[in-house]
Amino acid sequence: MTPIVLVVMLLFAFLPLLGMGENQTASPSPLLKEGGRETGDAKDAVPPPAPPIERSEHLVYVPYDRLEGVMANEEKAVIMPYRDFLTLWGEITPPPRQEEEPPPVEATLTVADYTGRIEGNTVYFEGKLAIEALKDGWSLLPLPFGNVVFTDLSLSEGVPTFTKRAGTYALVLPRKGAYHLSVRFVVPLIEEPGQRVLRFTLPPAPLSRVEVAIPAEGMRIRPDGVSPWRIEGGEGERRVRIFPSEGGRVELLWSPEIVTPTENESRTFVSAEVAIMLRDGLLHNETTLHFDILQAPTGRLTLHLPKGTNLLDLRGKNIKRWEIREDGETQELVIDLFEKIIGHYELEVELEGENDLDRPGARALPFVHVAGAVREKGIVAIRKDAGLKVVPEGEQGLVRIPFSDLPEGGEDPRLVLAYRYRASPIELRLAVIRRTPRIETVAKTHLFLETGRARIEYTLDYDIQEAGIFHTRIEIPDETLRIHSVADPSGGDTIEDYRIERSGGSQTIEIDFRRIALGETRLQIVGEIEGVHDAIALPLPSVEGAQRQRGWIGVDAIDKLKVRTLAAEGLRPVSAMELSSRNLFPKRRTILGFRYEGHPPNPRFGLEARAPKVTAEVWNRIEIAENLMKVEATVHFDIRYAGVATLSVAYPAAIESSLHISGEEIKEKRIVKREGGAVEVVTEIVLQRETIGDYVLRISYEQE
Repeated sequence: MTPIVLVVMLLFAFLPLLGMGENQTASPSPLLKEGGRETGDAKDAVPPPAPPIERSEHLVYVPYDRLEGVMANEEKAVIMPYRDFLTLWGEITPPPRQEEEPPPVEATLTVADYTGRIEGNTVYFEGKLAIEALKDGWSLLPLPFGNVVFTDLSLSEGVPTFTKRAGTYALVLPRKGAYHLSVRFVVPLIEEPGQRVLRFTLPPAPLSRVEVAIPAEGMRIRPDGVSPWRIEGGEGERRVRIFPSEGGRVELLWSPEIVTPTENESRTFVSAEVAIMLRDGLLHNETTLHFDILQAPTGRLTLHLPKGTNLLDLRGKNIKRWEIREDGETQELVIDLFEKIIGHYELEVELEGENDLDRPGARALPFVHVAGAVREKGIVAIRKDAGLKVVPEGEQGLVRIPFSDLPEGGEDPRLVLAYRYRASPIELRLAVIRRTPRIETVAKTHLFLETGRARIEYTLDYDIQEAGIFHTRIEIPDETLRIHSVADPSGGDTIEDYRIERSGGSQTIEIDFRRIALGETRLQIVGEIEGVHDAIALPLPSVEGAQRQRGWIGVDAIDKLKVRTLAAEGLRPVSAMELSSRNLFPKRRTILGFRYEGHPPNPRFGLEARAPKVTAEVWNRIEIAENLMKVEATVHFDIRYAGVATLSVAYPAAIESSLHISGEEIKEKRIVKREGGAVEVVTEIVLQRETIGDYVLRISYEQE
């Protein structure tokens, strides 16, 4: 029979739980003497609280046939079904206490309702605000009212208390729960020409409404900004309901209703922002026109454009069609609208004209004017390309202003002139002159000499000021130099194309830039001269049109060549250490260095092959037996400057018979004896090919 496994809860684990409500006697305090009297400093001591009792459940699995033996070891035990035990355990063991997560904010404004009435130049408001405090204990609710003066405040529980927090007032709430705040405040009316403005700020709330009663007989009312709104009521009094935007900003404007007498009696006021860009051969005009159309709506706008200009773009709402008509000295741009407009309207006009810099004298700038405008005013900003110089020659109706007065500020480095005008017509005459680029160059020329050829690398650093350039010409006074590459050493796309012209023993490299070059620009030219033997003239580059040219020269050669200076007129010697410290030729070695300024003659350098320099180091290993001495010698050759095909070894004649020589690529061994019966023998080792660098010979012999 398979044993039945029961869950047994032993009495020693279970009974303390059943007795959890009994009184427990605390251990006597160590601060008490015998008999219960207090000791010196223990009079006010409070015994520490007893640690909480931790209860845990233990399961003991016992086979049924062994239950009697297990129970015999315990004084008392209770056996019950496990399900009943879990029920009892749950009743005496409270669930673990979980800490509540604090609310994301201390308090919030949920509903705000404001009503206002106008008396004279003041608006009186009453507001009811529903507030919910989410935090236990004290909490703060910022109420960022703006441009208001409070006359009364009351809170549903107690007296409202405020404190400053983050630049605004905050309501102090004593406990968690719902509150109702009643406020009364006044807002001053702002008088502006032709209208009155109500402007203030309210604390943001998810449900917020403002209602203002306006005595609006013959008045035109319109809220400003993006707040939703609607108007109710008749002619005697109108109620404007506004639902403030997220920021709580409220702005309301009202003015006398405009009576439309008859057609074609519109009064147009224009404010213009004119931006003119001067380029070499081209003039660009972008004009933004701000219309204020009063008295009567209009369905047509007429602009006067200067002759000789082309309309590139016309941008505006409600445009049905437009056409350009010739009108004497000007062009007339007639714009028809889908619907008639009144009030504010905006139009953008983009023009392009010729700016012939080869034509002498000053030129009048083109401006856009509105036909029939009661008044035109505006701001003119003039910019230019870096290669131009602008000189005012005369103006009419314009006043010079600082760049900081422009709407976009004066940070644009292309700005040269700024004006303001109060009425039309206006005229501005300018002399526009091409600037001559000022070019300074530093040429770093590295010459590397090999047997029969020379590799030349030119790095030219340009500093271009006053005006940019689109191309450059570099002359190299040597027609035999074969150009391998012309590039931007940084890997950029500075160069669009290049061409090489050869004539009169020199060659000129003409380089086109992909975009106008202004400021610092770097070019690199790599070439090679073949057939170099005893001497070479190093061609130095010259940049056409450069006002100042300087240069550095570094010379290097393979080890087998010895280089000497034959001619260096106009050059100043520089140590290789100085060239290295200035990092003029990164990753290049230099054995000769020079610097120059201007256009010195090409320096000349002589070349000659170095004689081989051979050094040897001998390591001997000697082994001595009873009647015999064995010697093994290793000879390490260090061959520099030029390769050798023959090596010589001298040794005593007495060991000639037992001598053995070995090494790599040995072609032949020749013994050369001294005349007159020499006691020393010389052996020449002939190699299969010339070798340079390290070479090893192994020599062994025996001697009694």
